[in-house]
Order: sequence, then structure tokens, then C-alpha cells
Amino acid sequence: MTWEDHAREREAYVGAALALHGYAADEALRQRVTAQFARIADIAASFLDADLPLDAEPAALFQP
Repeated sequence: MTWEDHAREREAYVGAALALHGYAADEALRQRVTAQFARIADIAASFLDADLPLDAEPAALFQP
């Protein structure tokens, strides 16, 4: 999937999500929300693609 495909997919998702939740968003707001989703995806990609050893165990559950 190309960068343009991802961008179109994000734009479609943002438009559908805003409409579903009843927001009347102008184009400027849609662009800002879409840009934020792109930033979040870039941050997540930095650790989602990390290789983990086969013997890695999940972290313990934090309980204050």
C-alpha cells in the first residue's frame, strides 16, 4: 500500500467517524484531524514493527 493509499484511507475514516458521531466538520477541521491520525500512525509504526524474541513474556499488570 502506498503513502497516498494510506492518506486516502485515513481521510475516508476521519470523514466517516466525524459523520457517525454527528460532527459537522469543515474541511480545515477534517484536515487537522487527519494530520493527527497520520502522526499517531507514524509514532505507532516505530514500535509496532519491532522484532521481539520468541521467549518474550508480557509485562506484569500494574495495580496501584
